[in-house]
Amino acid sequence: MQVKKYVAKTMQEALKQVKEDLGSDAIIFGSRQIRSKGMFGPTEIEVTAAIDDTPPAPLKGAFAGQGMGGAESKHEAEVMDLRLKTLRNEIRGLREDLRVEEVEVAREMLVDQLEGVREILAAYSLKSVGGNADWFASILENADVAPEAVTVLADRARARFQEMATDSIAAAKAGVSIQMQALGEVLGEELGRQRYTGPARNKIVALVGPTGAGKTTTVAKLAANAALVRKQRVGLITTDTYRVGAVEQLRHYADLIGVPVESVSNSDEFAYAMNRFARYDLVLIDTAGRNPSDSKQISGLMEMFEQYDVEVHLAVPAATRSYELQEILARYAALKPAATIVTKYDEARVIGAVVNTVVLGQMPISFVTMGQRVPEDITRPRPMAIAQRVIDTVMQFAGPSLRRAVEAEYSELERAVG
Repeated sequence: MQVKKYVAKTMQEALKQVKEDLGSDAIIFGSRQIRSKGMFGPTEIEVTAAIDDTPPAPLKGAFAGQGMGGAESKHEAEVMDLRLKTLRNEIRGLREDLRVEEVEVAREMLVDQLEGVREILAAYSLKSVGGNADWFASILENADVAPEAVTVLADRARARFQEMATDSIAAAKAGVSIQMQALGEVLGEELGRQRYTGPARNKIVALVGPTGAGKTTTVAKLAANAALVRKQRVGLITTDTYRVGAVEQLRHYADLIGVPVESVSNSDEFAYAMNRFARYDLVLIDTAGRNPSDSKQISGLMEMFEQYDVEVHLAVPAATRSYELQEILARYAALKPAATIVTKYDEARVIGAVVNTVVLGQMPISFVTMGQRVPEDITRPRPMAIAQRVIDTVMQFAGPSLRRAVEAEYSELERAVG
C-alpha cells in the first residue's frame, strides 16, 4: 500500500492533488489544519491518502488456463464481489466524513475571520474616541467621567464582558456591541444602585446648586406636579433675593399653579414662612446660585435650616464638566444633599456629570429635567436609558462611513457562518 500526504490551501485543492496522483480509487485516511510556515503563517489543509498497489495473486482454475470447476469459480466471484462491496461502502463512508470535516474546517476559518473583524471594530471604536489601551476606559473618559470613577467602572465592565464572551462564536457574532452591552449594564446598575423614593408628607425640600442650574424652573415643576396632579397643599419659599427678577419669576409660577410663596433673606423670615406653611403637605425652597468662592451663602442656609428637617437636593446641569462638578460637590457637602437633580438633560452632548454625581457624590438621582415647560419637562431617572446615552454620545463621533464599511464586511461573514 502506498501512503502519501498532500498540503494545499483548501480541501478542494488537496483532493484534486490526491486524484491526480493516486487516482479515483485512493482512500482518504484523514485531514487536519497545519501552519507549514510557522505559527504566524497561513493555515493550510494536510490530507493523508493511500492506494493499494499490491499486484493481485495468480488466479487458479479456469482463470489460469488450468481448468476450474464451476462451483469453485462461483465461490471466488462471490468473495470478490463481497470484498468490493465492503470497500465501496468504506470509501463512501470516508467521503461523507470528509465532506462533514471540510464543512467544519471552513466554518472554523470563517469564525476566525469574524473574530478578526470584531477586533477591527473594537480597535476602530477605540481609535475613533482617541482613547488609551482600554476600550471601556476610553468610552468613559470621552464621556467626561471623572478619573476616580473611570477606574472602578472600567474594571467592572471588563469583567462583565469576559463573562459574556465565554462563548467565542457568540462573541464573534456580537462584535463590538457585546462590549457596549457590558458597559451599559454596569453603568445602569451603578446609576440605579440608590433610588430616591420621593418626599413624604410634611416634607421640606430645598434646591441648591450653582448659578444657571435651573433651580427656579425645577421648583415650579415640582410644585405643579404636587399641587395639580397629586392634589397636595404646597408652599413655596425663595431665598434668592440677590438675582434681579428672581422673586418675581417664582411668584409668576406660583400664581399660575395657585400656591402661596414667601420671600426670605434671614433666619427670622425663614422661621415665619415655615410657621405659615406648618400644616402644608410639601414646602419647596428655592435658593440663590452664588460664586463658588462665596462661603457665606452656605453658612447662611445652614443657619436657616438647622431647626428644621430640610431635605436638600443638589441641582446640577447635565453638561457640567468633571472638574467643575467636584468643586460643586465640595462646596455643598456641608448641607449634606440627599439626592441630585440633573437639569438641562436635553442640552448636553456629553453627560458624564450624571455618572459623577452618583459615583463621587454617593447620592441617588431624584429627578431629571429636559426643557422649560412646566410641569411637563421633568421625570424620574431611568438608569439604563441614561447609561446607554452616556455610551451613544461618545460612539456617535466615530467615523460613520468607515464604521459602516467594516460592519458590512462583518455582516457578510456572519451570513456565511449562519
